[in-house]
Order: sequence, then structure tokens, then C-alpha cells
Amino acid sequence: MAGEQLDLLGGAKKKKEAAPAKEPEAPPAKKPEAAPAEEPAAEVKPPPAPPKPRRRGRPRGPAKPRSSAPEPSGDRPTLYLVDGPNIAFRAHYAPMAALTNSRGFPTKALFGYCAQLFRLIKEYRPDLLVLCWDPKKTFRNELFPEYKGTRPDMPDELRVQMDRFPEVAETLGLCHVVVPGFEADDVMGTLAVRFKETHDVTIVSGDKDLMQLVDGTRVTLLDTMKDQRIGPQQVVEKWGVPPERIIDILALMGDKSDNIPGVARIGAKGAAQLVQAYGGIDDVFANAEEVKGRNRKPLLAEGARESALLSRELATIRLDVEVPLTPQEMQLCFPPAEVGPVTALFQELEFHRFLDELGGEMRSLSGDRYKLVTDLLDLRALIAVLSQHRDIGLEVLASSADGNRADLAGLAFCVDDAEAWYVPLGHTGPGADRQLPVERALLYLRAILESPDKRFVGGDLQFASTVLSRYGVRLGAPVADASVASFLLNSERKTHDLPGLALTWLRHKMVPPKDALEATGGDLVAASPKDVLRFAPEGAHVSRLLRPHLDKAIAEGGLDRVYREVDLPLVPVLSRLQQTGICLDVERLAGIREDLAVRAAAAEQETWEHAGREFNSGSPKQLARILFEELGLPVIKKTKTGPSTDASVLEELADQHPLPAAILRYRSLTKLLSTYVDALPPLVDPATGRVHTHYSQTVAATGRLSSSDPNLQNIPIRTAEGRRIREAFVPAEGCVLLSADYSQVELRVMAHLCGGEGGFARAFEAGQDVHRSTAAEVFGVELDDVTSEMRTTAKAVNFGLIYGQTDWGLARSLHISRGEAREYIARFMGRFPEVQQYMEETVAGAKEDRFVRTVTGRRRPVADLTSANYNHRQAARRVAINTPVQGSAADIIKLAMLRVDRALQRDFPEVRMLLQVHDELVFEVPPGQLDRLRERVVEEMECAYPLRVPLRVDTGVGHNWDEAH
Repeated sequence: MAGEQLDLLGGAKKKKEAAPAKEPEAPPAKKPEAAPAEEPAAEVKPPPAPPKPRRRGRPRGPAKPRSSAPEPSGDRPTLYLVDGPNIAFRAHYAPMAALTNSRGFPTKALFGYCAQLFRLIKEYRPDLLVLCWDPKKTFRNELFPEYKGTRPDMPDELRVQMDRFPEVAETLGLCHVVVPGFEADDVMGTLAVRFKETHDVTIVSGDKDLMQLVDGTRVTLLDTMKDQRIGPQQVVEKWGVPPERIIDILALMGDKSDNIPGVARIGAKGAAQLVQAYGGIDDVFANAEEVKGRNRKPLLAEGARESALLSRELATIRLDVEVPLTPQEMQLCFPPAEVGPVTALFQELEFHRFLDELGGEMRSLSGDRYKLVTDLLDLRALIAVLSQHRDIGLEVLASSADGNRADLAGLAFCVDDAEAWYVPLGHTGPGADRQLPVERALLYLRAILESPDKRFVGGDLQFASTVLSRYGVRLGAPVADASVASFLLNSERKTHDLPGLALTWLRHKMVPPKDALEATGGDLVAASPKDVLRFAPEGAHVSRLLRPHLDKAIAEGGLDRVYREVDLPLVPVLSRLQQTGICLDVERLAGIREDLAVRAAAAEQETWEHAGREFNSGSPKQLARILFEELGLPVIKKTKTGPSTDASVLEELADQHPLPAAILRYRSLTKLLSTYVDALPPLVDPATGRVHTHYSQTVAATGRLSSSDPNLQNIPIRTAEGRRIREAFVPAEGCVLLSADYSQVELRVMAHLCGGEGGFARAFEAGQDVHRSTAAEVFGVELDDVTSEMRTTAKAVNFGLIYGQTDWGLARSLHISRGEAREYIARFMGRFPEVQQYMEETVAGAKEDRFVRTVTGRRRPVADLTSANYNHRQAARRVAINTPVQGSAADIIKLAMLRVDRALQRDFPEVRMLLQVHDELVFEVPPGQLDRLRERVVEEMECAYPLRVPLRVDTGVGHNWDEAH
């Protein structure tokens, strides 16, 4: 994530985001209205470290636009003056997702700010650098109290970050200055004039006001967001006047962002024409009678000259501010000599990507004490050490990332903070003749790996358990899994791998395997054990070192229960689930393919008939041309490449012409063919004859399990064609499939979260059809008088609430007007006020805490609830409402899996749990055990968590998955 965001902040142009007319998006402000609470005479924070020599000039960077000003000559020292507020605000409004750390603290602006600083220092290598910031009030506020008075309030998610910007600068050892009474512009202008005779000065900002300071090659403006340097020529190209006349243009046109009045009805173009023709504003007003055209009347209006003069004074950057800085204090010393405070700060903010860029001494892991185990004497010594420790760091190396098919390459162990071992078992490179045979080594190690008294620490113990199971070893209990813990701490983090976590928590850069495997082109198995020793034990070692840090953060975040009682115990269960897999009837799937292929061809023929000609039905570009140019249908929304033809657009157009509906049918059929029918057979493991999906706990932010390679959770079940795909999933010969599915579990969770009282919960308590019961309440009729249309509406409202659906979303799903949808929602909330109260309290709590929790304590950060962007606010609101519901339902099915797994191992050893798909568990049941198993599974699932309303489980039995569901 961080790498992608660096690119966005470094060069992408900001997109204009659409928002409803009633609630427009607040435009980005030029500078923040924030500053330290106290305003000393001059707050200057120079770098604490002594200066060291720097190489002048800058290396060759990315190509600049042709209009960019020439780069500094490199003959003189370089001084970079950074407009801190401008960079911070632009980072906050950059077109990328909101960021928070695991505690829910917003970090987007801080991240973008750091990204810009690191990029600036790395690419331009300044000799001197100063970060300039605004105080709370300046002389301009005294001169004109309305100055900046029309700016919208600073978004809360940015406001809470403002105090951290000086901290970031000070911690990085960068000179940071705030001068009371003067804006950052004035400080930069003063320093630029003071040092331009001896230095090449660059002002880093995107603020047009600062163009008045540009002075040949001695003072240039650098817009890092657009990667453009601005000199006098570029100023003339943009404004039509040289830099020294920018003040006059601003005096005439004013500045809406700063609430500088200017002269009414004179814009940028008119101001430029006047200045070009007459010079400064004194000359413009002296010749006002001679002005022709639309500009003449505004100049002659009463108060126009006074307003222009005031505006000129407000827009003029002061060049005489007392800034007590010496070149030595501005000297850039980067990385800072003291990296400890930086590490602590970036760990708190979770900016692990920047830690590696700081350079300096990284933490040493005593790799010289890593030992290679290649004979029985060494193995016995290792086992003696492992026997004396309960908690063991473990890293499993294999031939593939697919644990279901991977061959074991070696095992790494660590039991303390200094020593680790690697046991090579499956290498073929130099020195492989000295490694122990895998069967013999595992014969000795089995007692350790399977011991109930041992607890294992790793970075991905699910993978380790899956690989070892292929060799008949059932790994013991996990006590710490770095990836699972990291995901719990911040589900929004992009990756949870050991290298990233080592940087974040240990300030240690792990040895990249590719460096050690360069001779084999990255082939682990073909590498020599000595080369693998460079990085293999480090995984086990880092896992152990991470444990106390992650455990402490888990405890401080109130995540102990969900970590210890849900996610960690589930690791071996998921491993067994994916090891078992499910049988696929390839012949039946081939028959389904033939039928779907015929139907897809017929559907394509239908699209051609409705279009009036043949075209590539899978081409959005050709379809858009037919829909919007040839048929004249309205454009619903646009993308970068033109009018959109996505599913939502086609659904909206389906009432106006038959072609959109035909395209939807064609797409549905071709997707089934490509995604499932053609993709599934190659995924059958020849050794087992089964499909082995991979389950992950570290993908879905709500806590739901994800399925991949193949994804068995997205097979459509609402269409007859989709259900046919499920017909190909079958049990082993002589067995049947049992499906156990929670009934409306998310609605029951919603009723629980609402307090378990009121009308919404009564239907569940009475065992009624909740949608019919809701319809009776909302429409004010008896249960027996509820029509199917009423029930459908109530069902849409019920499920829409879980996802924070608005009247607009409900209107689209029911194909009704927004007014009707608004009325349905109002009726619902009127009959079930406890639901409205839950939603309001949840959103309010999320605003305060910046995260929401599930029933087990699982936490998800929620940013943007106070965003100036309407769409971002609405999306955050949906997350806040939905996560406690959907996340709690995910927790409940996980708890159910743990209970059922224990029951199977104890009382039904021949029964196998095959799949978990959302709220459903699927089992393979041998003859004679079905009735007893069904009763037990229902009991364990319904008792998984004590909701205020009863949990209910529906079951089905069949000879294929569709028949059982």
C-alpha cells in the first residue's frame, strides 16, 4: 500500500470528486487554520544532530514537463523551503483511501507529508531545508478580520493530526519554524530573499501566491505533486505577467480561498489584461477612464480602488520577518543520528515502509549464531534444546506457496533471542548430499512437533501446519501467529508478512530470500543449504522477537479474547479444512459446460438481435457505442475511458431497452464458464482427486474468512445456472453431504445489538418468518394478510439496514422512487426505534473512538466519518453500521467451527468438515452417522454464542452440494 501511495502523492493529479448537490464536498483549503496553542516570539526547532557534509546538486530524476524551469545549477548550496500546510492539506485531499493506524487514529495526511519529505530529500538532496508553518493568527487577521473567514471548518480527521506534524519534523531532525504573526509564506519569502545571493533557493509548494517570489534561477517554485519546477517563464506562461506583477493580479481578482476581496466582477483573465496593458494597480486605476469593455465599470465602482489596495496588502508576501535561523541550523542531516525516536513514532503511526529508508544501523539478529543441522548428532542436540523449552519459533520452508501441494524443503527453529537452527530436508543444490533424509528427520522431530506440551510461534502457522500434514505430522497448538495478530491490530494494513512487521516493530530489515537465491534464480529447492541458512532461521527468530511486541499491542487494544479464543485456535482447523478439500465430479462439470456454452452462444445471438447487428458482446467499448450513440440511451455514469457499461448501469437501462438485460444474461453465463466451469478442473489435486481451497483470516476487514484458489464463496446460488455449478461438488463414494446453515444470522445479530427488545426481536423469539413479521409491522396488517410484495420490500429493508443502505440504495434495489423508499424506511424506523437508536449510537461511538467492535472484541478502524467528502462520509457510515453486524456473524461461525471441530475429533472421527461458506458449514458423512451428527452439529452451532435472540440452524442432505443446501 505504502509504495502505491508514494506514487500517487508524488505525481498524480488530484481528481475532482462528485458529491450530491444538497451536500457539496468542501474544497481543499490552501492552508490550515491551526497552530500551536502558544505563540512564542519565534519557535524554531533546528535539528539536534551536528551537521555533516552533504553532496550538492541532485541525481537524475524523472523526466520533467517541457514547461518546467531549469534545475538549479549545482554550483551553489541549495536551500529548500517547504510550505508545510500546503503539503499537509494536499496530502489529506489526495485521491487515495483514508488511512488509520490500528488504534483508529487517522494518518493519511501525515503519511502523505512524510512521503513527500522522503521523496524530496531522496531525489533533490538539499543542503539546507526548512519546514515553515502558520501560526494561529497573523497580522492579516488584524488588518482584515474577514481574512480566510469563508473557509470551511477543518475536517476532524485532519485536525487531530495537526499537532503531529511538528513532532514528525523534530523527530526526523528537520528544521521546523513557526513565527507568531506571520504566515509560512512570509517566512519563506524572507528566507528566500536573505539567502538567494549565496544559495539556489527552492520553495516547495503548489500555492500560486508564492509565484511572486520567483527570481530567475535563484528562487524557483517546486510543485512536487505535479513534479514541476516553476521559474519566471512558467509564471508568464500561466498568468501572462512576470513574477513581480502577480501581486497586482491578485489585488484585482482577489482570492476566494483566502477571502481576499479584490475588485468585484474582475476575474483572472480580466486582471491579467489590465496589468499587461497598464502595469501595477496604481497605474490601472489612474487609467480607469480609458479602460474599454467589461472591465471599465468595476474599476469605476465606489470602493474599488480601496478594495484593491487592501487586497494587494493582504496578498503581498512580507520579506522582512525576523527569522533567527543560521545556515548551520538549517543544515540537512538525514537520516537523523538518533533513529530510536523515529522508530518509536513510525511504529505508533504504523509507517513501516519508511523505516527502511532511514538507513543507519538496523537491529542485529546475531545471524552468525544460526546453525545448520545436517547429521544425527546435530539433530539430537537440537532436539535436546527444543525439549527444554515450551514456546518454539518455527518456520517451514517449502517448494511452493501452495501448502496443499508443496514439498517440504526444511525446518527452522528458535527458542531464544540469539540462537536459531535450520534443518535442510529437501534441497537438491550443492551440499544436499549432507542433509538428513526427510522421513528419518521427521521421525526424530515428530515428538516435538506433535507434543501437546509445546506451543508454536510463527509468521504463518496455517501454512506450516498444512505442509507438515502432507508428511503425516500434525503440528501442535499455536501460541502466537504474527500475521493473525497484525491483522487483528489493523485490518486495513495492506500486508502482514514478517519482513514488513520486522521493520515496523523491530527496526530490522530481513534478508530477502531472492538475494540468497540469486544463483538459482529464486529456486529454493535448488539452492544449497548454506545459502538458505542466510534467511531461513531468521523467520523463526523474528517471529519470536515479534511476539512480546504484538502481544502487548493485542492486550492494549482489548483484543486478547478474540485472539486467544477465536482466531489462534482456528489456525489448525482451517489447515485441516483445506487439507481435506472436496470431491469434484469433472464429468458432470463437462456436461454442464456443454449446456452453458450453448446457452451463452444463444444469449450472444440475442444481444446481436437487439443491437441490430453483430458485435463483440464482451467488449465494453463496442457496447457503449451501440447503447449510447446508436440507440441513444442516456449515459448513467462515466469512467476515464468513457461511458460506463457496468452491471449497475445495465440494470438501470434494462427498463428502456431489451439489449442491457440481454448483455447481463450473456455476461452471467460467460462468467460462470470462465471463472468456474473451465477453471475448476485444473485445480483438482491428482493425488487426492479433490479441490483444496485456501482459507485466510487476514483478508476481509470484517473478520470473515476468505476463500481463494479457487474461491468457493462466490459461486452464485440465486440463479439456476449458478446452482448447477454446485451440483459438481460431491462427497466421497458411499457418503453424503450435510449442509448446516445459520438462518438469518446477521439479522439476529442486529436484533441482539439493538438490545434484544422491541418489535424487531419479537419475531425471532416467536420463531416467525422475520421478513413477514417486519412487513406486518411496517404496513400495519395482520401476518396472514402480508402479500409477497410486502414481504419482498420488508426483506430488502431488513438486509439493507445491515449494510447502512440509504433511500437511494433501497430505491435502486426495489426499482421504486426515492420518495417511496424514504417512506418505507421511515415506517420501519417508526415501528422499530431501537434499530434507529443502535445505528445512531454506533456511528457516534465510531466518530469518537475511530473504530467499531464485534461481539468478541474484534476491532475495525473507521476513518472519514467527519470527512468533507459526502461520499466518503457515507461509505464510512456504512462501515460503522455494518461491521459490528457482519463481523459478529463472522465471529459466531468461527466459534461454531471450533465447537464442531472438537466434537468431530472426539465423537465423529470419520466425519470430515469440508467447507465454510459465509454462514454455512458442509460435512462429508459416512453411512450410519447422519442423524446423530446432524443433531450434534445443530446443537454446537446454535450454542456458539449467547445472543439475546435465539440462533437457528437449517440443515440439508444430498449427494451433491446443491442438493444438500
